[in-house]
Amino acid sequence: MPYWIPVLKHRQGYRGGGTALLYRNNLKVTLANSGQLESFEYSEWVVKSFASDHLKVIVIYRPPIQKTTGYPQVYFLMNSRTI
Repeated sequence: MPYWIPVLKHRQGYRGGGTALLYRNNLKVTLANSGQLESFEYSEWVVKSFASDHLKVIVIYRPPIQKTTGYPQVYFLMNSRTI
């Protein structure tokens, strides 16, 4: 049994992209939420230990700025307020 387990949240309707989380096998991880906004995609995970502690982790993937879309930094900052 491996010590580390990957969980993936693939992009819907696109090739490539997505988010991932790598965690120890002694933790329980569940996907709480995920989505795509104008300038990035995200996944929100709840990580629980056997001691009943839990932690919410948000993984954000922001692709490089494309000349075709040209989303400036301000779009990322505005969109991240909605998570």
